[in-house]
Amino acid sequence: MSIRINATVSEARAASGHSKEQWDRFYFITKDEAKQLSEAHPDWKKWILIPANKQELMLQRINGRLIAEGIPAVEMIILRWRVSQLLRDIQRKYGTSCATSFQLCSYYRLDPLDCRCGS
Repeated sequence: MSIRINATVSEARAASGHSKEQWDRFYFITKDEAKQLSEAHPDWKKWILIPANKQELMLQRINGRLIAEGIPAVEMIILRWRVSQLLRDIQRKYGTSCATSFQLCSYYRLDPLDCRCGS
């Protein structure tokens, strides 16, 4: 299966084989994963910057959560499509301020929960 990186939501959902409800859960789960990723690694602003082994681990975690809910697993191309959008949206919403915030929190060894962007 293959989809374009600029595929529509409808095209991506059709490729995943998810129902509307299953797709909504996939959206929620991937948003949560992308937020955690951007907080832990603010320099990973694009999919291509995420190391391949980390991409694979993310796919395994997300598919584990989906399967636990009885939702079909997704292929890497679907995850790439979704996370690429999320990282772009995070950059648009927070820009470099989040990256700076996390670097300062790390430098001063503050509790990461006190340094969450956009919470």
